[in-house]
Amino acid sequence: MKSMMHIKLLALAAVLTLAPATAFSQQMGTPPEDEQPAATETETDTETDTEPEAQPAEGEEMAEPMAEDEAVEPMADEDATVGAEMEVGADDELIYQQGGLSGLGLVIGAKVGGGFPQLTSEFDTTFTGELELGYTLPVLDRSIEVFLSGQYAAPSSEETEAGPDERLPGDGTWSYEATMHQVVLTLGGLYRLDVGSDLVVPYGALGGRMYLWQTDVDGEADGQPFGEYEEQDTDFGGYAALGADFFLGPGSLLVEVQFGYASVDNFILRDTDTGSLNAVIGYRMFL
Repeated sequence: MKSMMHIKLLALAAVLTLAPATAFSQQMGTPPEDEQPAATETETDTETDTEPEAQPAEGEEMAEPMAEDEAVEPMADEDATVGAEMEVGADDELIYQQGGLSGLGLVIGAKVGGGFPQLTSEFDTTFTGELELGYTLPVLDRSIEVFLSGQYAAPSSEETEAGPDERLPGDGTWSYEATMHQVVLTLGGLYRLDVGSDLVVPYGALGGRMYLWQTDVDGEADGQPFGEYEEQDTDFGGYAALGADFFLGPGSLLVEVQFGYASVDNFILRDTDTGSLNAVIGYRMFL
Protein backbone atom coordinates (compact mmCIF):
# COMPACT_ATOMS: atom_id res chain seq x y z
CA MET A 1 0.00 0.00 0.00
CA LYS A 2 2.80 2.33 0.88
CA SER A 3 4.62 1.38 -2.32
CA MET A 4 1.62 2.33 -4.47
CA MET A 5 1.38 5.69 -2.80
CA HIS A 6 5.08 6.25 -3.38
CA ILE A 7 4.74 5.60 -7.15
CA LYS A 8 1.80 8.01 -7.49
CA LEU A 9 3.77 10.75 -5.73
CA LEU A 10 6.74 10.28 -8.14
CA ALA A 11 4.46 10.50 -11.22
CA LEU A 12 2.80 13.68 -9.95
CA ALA A 13 6.21 15.26 -9.39
CA ALA A 14 7.33 14.45 -12.93
CA VAL A 15 4.18 15.97 -14.38
CA LEU A 16 4.62 19.13 -12.35
CA THR A 17 8.27 19.36 -13.52
CA LEU A 18 7.51 19.02 -17.31
CA ALA A 19 4.43 21.28 -17.33
CA PRO A 20 6.29 24.66 -17.05
CA ALA A 21 8.77 23.74 -19.86
CA THR A 22 5.96 22.77 -22.24
CA ALA A 23 3.99 25.94 -21.59
CA PHE A 24 7.09 28.10 -22.17
CA SER A 25 7.81 26.39 -25.50
CA GLN A 26 4.26 26.92 -26.72
CA GLN A 27 4.41 30.64 -25.81
CA MET A 28 7.66 31.09 -27.83
CA GLY A 29 6.27 29.21 -30.86
CA THR A 30 8.99 26.56 -30.77
CA PRO A 31 8.04 22.96 -30.29
CA PRO A 32 9.87 20.95 -27.76
CA GLU A 33 13.15 19.50 -28.76
CA ASP A 34 11.80 15.99 -29.08
CA GLU A 35 8.90 17.22 -31.31
CA GLN A 36 11.02 19.19 -33.86
CA PRO A 37 11.39 17.32 -37.24
CA ALA A 38 14.93 16.61 -38.26
CA ALA A 39 16.19 18.45 -41.36
CA THR A 40 16.43 15.97 -44.21
CA GLU A 41 19.32 15.70 -46.57
CA THR A 42 17.05 16.67 -49.48
CA GLU A 43 16.00 19.99 -47.90
CA THR A 44 19.60 20.86 -47.09
CA ASP A 45 20.72 20.21 -50.65
CA THR A 46 17.78 22.23 -52.05
CA GLU A 47 18.69 25.31 -50.00
CA THR A 48 22.28 25.27 -51.30
CA ASP A 49 21.39 24.74 -54.97
CA THR A 50 21.69 27.72 -57.36
CA GLU A 51 18.88 28.97 -59.54
CA PRO A 52 18.10 26.68 -62.51
CA GLU A 53 19.31 27.75 -65.97
CA ALA A 54 16.71 29.26 -68.33
CA GLN A 55 15.20 26.64 -70.54
CA PRO A 56 14.36 27.33 -74.24
CA ALA A 57 10.74 27.85 -75.16
CA GLU A 58 8.82 24.99 -76.62
CA GLY A 59 9.86 24.31 -80.27
CA GLU A 60 13.19 26.12 -79.94
CA GLU A 61 16.54 24.40 -79.83
CA MET A 62 19.22 25.60 -77.53
CA ALA A 63 22.17 26.93 -79.56
CA GLU A 64 25.49 25.50 -78.60
CA PRO A 65 28.04 28.13 -77.64
CA MET A 66 30.53 28.89 -80.45
CA ALA A 67 34.16 28.54 -79.69
CA GLU A 68 36.19 31.73 -79.95
CA ASP A 69 38.50 30.30 -82.60
CA GLU A 70 35.57 29.12 -84.71
CA ALA A 71 33.95 32.59 -84.58
CA VAL A 72 37.06 34.51 -85.67
CA GLU A 73 38.84 32.28 -88.15
CA PRO A 74 36.12 32.19 -90.89
CA MET A 75 35.95 36.00 -90.97
CA ALA A 76 39.71 36.22 -91.23
CA ASP A 77 39.71 33.69 -94.05
CA GLU A 78 36.98 35.63 -95.88
CA ASP A 79 38.92 38.90 -95.63
CA ALA A 80 42.05 37.20 -96.87
CA THR A 81 40.15 35.72 -99.82
CA VAL A 82 38.67 39.10 -100.80
CA GLY A 83 42.07 40.77 -100.53
CA ALA A 84 43.65 38.06 -102.66
CA GLU A 85 40.95 38.48 -105.32
CA MET A 86 41.52 42.23 -105.41
CA GLU A 87 45.27 41.77 -105.76
CA VAL A 88 44.82 39.24 -108.57
CA GLY A 89 42.35 41.53 -110.36
CA ALA A 90 44.76 44.47 -110.15
CA ASP A 91 47.63 42.34 -111.45
CA ASP A 92 45.54 41.17 -114.40
CA GLU A 93 44.79 44.72 -115.56
CA LEU A 94 47.10 46.38 -118.07
CA ILE A 95 48.44 49.84 -117.35
CA TYR A 96 45.91 51.64 -119.57
CA GLN A 97 42.99 49.72 -117.99
CA GLN A 98 44.08 51.07 -114.59
CA GLY A 99 43.94 54.63 -115.92
CA GLY A 100 47.72 54.92 -116.09
CA LEU A 101 50.30 55.47 -113.38
CA SER A 102 48.22 58.06 -111.52
CA GLY A 103 44.77 56.94 -112.65
CA LEU A 104 44.18 60.13 -114.68
CA GLY A 105 43.72 58.30 -117.98
CA LEU A 106 46.09 60.63 -119.84
CA VAL A 107 48.23 59.35 -122.73
CA ILE A 108 51.33 61.01 -124.17
CA GLY A 109 53.04 59.48 -127.18
CA ALA A 110 55.79 60.17 -129.69
CA LYS A 111 56.16 58.52 -133.11
CA VAL A 112 58.70 58.57 -135.91
CA GLY A 113 58.69 56.85 -139.27
CA GLY A 114 58.43 57.19 -142.99
CA GLY A 115 55.69 58.39 -145.31
CA PHE A 116 55.00 56.99 -148.77
CA PRO A 117 52.90 59.54 -150.70
CA GLN A 118 53.84 58.13 -154.11
CA LEU A 119 50.95 55.68 -153.77
CA THR A 120 48.50 58.47 -154.66
CA SER A 121 50.63 61.41 -155.90
CA GLU A 122 53.96 62.36 -157.45
CA PHE A 123 55.66 63.13 -154.15
CA ASP A 124 58.51 60.97 -152.89
CA THR A 125 59.17 59.17 -149.58
CA THR A 126 59.56 61.46 -146.61
CA PHE A 127 60.34 61.45 -142.89
CA THR A 128 57.43 61.93 -140.46
CA GLY A 129 57.38 62.85 -136.80
CA GLU A 130 54.30 62.96 -134.57
CA LEU A 131 53.23 63.85 -131.04
CA GLU A 132 50.03 62.46 -129.52
CA LEU A 133 47.95 63.58 -126.55
CA GLY A 134 45.05 61.35 -125.56
CA TYR A 135 42.56 60.44 -122.86
CA THR A 136 41.21 56.95 -122.16
CA LEU A 137 37.50 57.12 -121.39
CA PRO A 138 36.46 55.42 -118.08
CA VAL A 139 34.15 52.94 -119.83
CA LEU A 140 34.68 49.46 -121.30
CA ASP A 141 37.89 48.98 -119.28
CA ARG A 142 39.26 52.23 -120.81
CA SER A 143 39.54 50.61 -124.23
CA ILE A 144 38.44 53.83 -126.01
CA GLU A 145 40.90 56.71 -126.35
CA VAL A 146 40.14 60.17 -127.71
CA PHE A 147 43.28 61.81 -129.07
CA LEU A 148 44.70 64.89 -130.73
CA SER A 149 47.97 64.60 -132.62
CA GLY A 150 50.28 66.86 -134.54
CA GLN A 151 52.48 65.55 -137.36
CA TYR A 152 55.15 67.05 -139.57
CA ALA A 153 56.17 65.84 -143.01
CA ALA A 154 57.87 67.41 -146.01
CA PRO A 155 57.42 65.30 -149.15
CA SER A 156 59.06 66.63 -152.29
CA SER A 157 58.90 66.05 -156.01
CA GLU A 158 61.35 66.71 -158.87
CA GLU A 159 60.26 67.05 -162.49
CA THR A 160 62.10 67.71 -165.72
CA GLU A 161 60.30 69.13 -168.74
CA ALA A 162 61.83 69.04 -172.20
CA GLY A 163 60.56 71.24 -174.99
CA PRO A 164 61.43 74.37 -176.93
CA ASP A 165 60.75 77.51 -174.96
CA GLU A 166 62.31 80.70 -176.29
CA ARG A 167 62.04 82.33 -172.89
CA LEU A 168 64.49 79.83 -171.36
CA PRO A 169 68.21 79.54 -172.07
CA GLY A 170 69.73 76.53 -173.82
CA ASP A 171 67.52 74.05 -175.54
CA GLY A 172 64.52 75.06 -173.47
CA THR A 173 64.66 72.08 -171.12
CA TRP A 174 63.79 73.02 -167.57
CA SER A 175 63.32 71.28 -164.22
CA TYR A 176 61.88 72.14 -160.86
CA GLU A 177 61.73 70.81 -157.32
CA ALA A 178 58.59 71.24 -155.21
CA THR A 179 58.61 70.59 -151.47
CA MET A 180 55.36 70.52 -149.50
CA HIS A 181 55.89 71.32 -145.82
CA GLN A 182 52.93 69.85 -143.95
CA VAL A 183 51.69 70.40 -140.43
CA VAL A 184 48.92 67.86 -139.93
CA LEU A 185 46.46 68.00 -137.02
CA THR A 186 44.39 64.88 -136.36
CA LEU A 187 41.40 64.56 -134.05
CA GLY A 188 40.11 61.04 -133.66
CA GLY A 189 39.27 58.01 -131.61
CA LEU A 190 41.22 54.83 -130.93
CA TYR A 191 39.87 51.46 -129.78
CA ARG A 192 42.07 48.83 -128.13
CA LEU A 193 40.98 45.22 -128.46
CA ASP A 194 41.77 43.11 -125.40
CA VAL A 195 42.85 39.68 -126.70
CA GLY A 196 43.76 38.30 -123.30
CA SER A 197 47.47 39.00 -123.65
CA ASP A 198 49.57 40.70 -120.99
CA LEU A 199 51.98 41.97 -123.65
CA VAL A 200 50.23 42.81 -126.95
CA VAL A 201 46.99 44.73 -127.54
CA PRO A 202 45.98 45.54 -131.15
CA TYR A 203 44.03 48.70 -131.94
CA GLY A 204 42.38 50.67 -134.71
CA ALA A 205 41.82 54.40 -135.10
CA LEU A 206 39.70 56.79 -137.20
CA GLY A 207 39.60 60.55 -137.36
CA GLY A 208 39.63 63.75 -139.31
CA ARG A 209 42.68 65.68 -140.48
CA MET A 210 43.52 69.27 -141.19
CA TYR A 211 46.52 69.87 -143.45
CA LEU A 212 48.26 73.22 -143.14
CA TRP A 213 50.83 73.21 -145.92
CA GLN A 214 53.26 75.39 -147.76
CA THR A 215 54.81 74.46 -151.08
CA ASP A 216 58.17 75.88 -152.17
CA VAL A 217 59.00 75.61 -155.88
CA ASP A 218 62.53 76.15 -157.21
CA GLY A 219 63.14 75.87 -160.98
CA GLU A 220 66.11 76.11 -163.34
CA ALA A 221 66.91 75.88 -167.02
CA ASP A 222 70.32 75.03 -168.43
CA GLY A 223 71.76 75.26 -164.90
CA GLN A 224 70.41 78.76 -164.34
CA PRO A 225 67.64 79.44 -161.83
CA PHE A 226 64.61 81.12 -163.27
CA GLY A 227 62.72 81.91 -160.11
CA GLU A 228 61.18 80.62 -156.92
CA TYR A 229 57.55 80.42 -155.99
CA GLU A 230 55.71 79.82 -152.72
CA GLU A 231 52.16 78.63 -152.21
CA GLN A 232 50.12 78.08 -149.03
CA ASP A 233 46.74 76.57 -148.27
CA THR A 234 44.67 74.53 -145.81
CA ASP A 235 42.80 71.35 -146.73
CA PHE A 236 40.70 68.86 -144.80
CA GLY A 237 40.66 65.11 -145.10
CA GLY A 238 40.46 61.82 -143.24
CA TYR A 239 42.66 59.44 -141.29
CA ALA A 240 42.73 55.73 -140.47
CA ALA A 241 45.29 53.57 -138.66
CA LEU A 242 45.94 50.04 -137.48
CA GLY A 243 48.54 49.22 -134.86
CA ALA A 244 49.54 47.32 -131.74
CA ASP A 245 50.77 48.28 -128.28
CA PHE A 246 53.54 46.17 -126.75
CA PHE A 247 53.39 46.91 -123.02
CA LEU A 248 56.85 47.45 -121.60
CA GLY A 249 57.54 49.44 -118.45
CA PRO A 250 55.15 52.29 -117.62
CA GLY A 251 53.84 52.47 -121.18
CA SER A 252 53.84 50.70 -124.50
CA LEU A 253 56.07 50.38 -127.52
CA LEU A 254 53.83 50.89 -130.56
CA VAL A 255 53.93 49.87 -134.19
CA GLU A 256 51.43 51.60 -136.45
CA VAL A 257 50.40 51.93 -140.10
CA GLN A 258 48.51 55.12 -141.01
CA PHE A 259 46.75 56.45 -144.04
CA GLY A 260 45.73 60.09 -144.47
CA TYR A 261 44.24 61.86 -147.46
CA ALA A 262 43.08 65.29 -148.60
CA SER A 263 42.64 66.57 -152.16
CA VAL A 264 44.69 69.57 -153.39
CA ASP A 265 43.99 71.78 -156.40
CA ASN A 266 45.92 75.08 -156.48
CA PHE A 267 47.87 77.20 -158.90
CA ILE A 268 51.06 75.14 -158.84
CA LEU A 269 49.83 71.89 -157.36
CA ARG A 270 46.92 71.10 -159.60
CA ASP A 271 44.65 68.09 -159.31
CA THR A 272 46.77 66.28 -156.75
CA ASP A 273 46.49 65.28 -153.08
CA THR A 274 48.27 64.91 -149.76
CA GLY A 275 47.62 61.17 -149.54
CA SER A 276 50.28 59.15 -147.76
CA LEU A 277 50.75 55.71 -146.24
CA ASN A 278 52.90 56.05 -143.12
CA ALA A 279 54.71 53.36 -141.15
CA VAL A 280 55.76 54.55 -137.70
CA ILE A 281 57.06 53.28 -134.39
CA GLY A 282 56.92 55.05 -131.04
CA TYR A 283 56.25 54.92 -127.36
CA ARG A 284 53.19 55.86 -125.28
CA MET A 285 53.16 56.82 -121.61
CA PHE A 286 49.95 56.18 -119.60
CA LEU A 287 49.62 58.68 -116.76
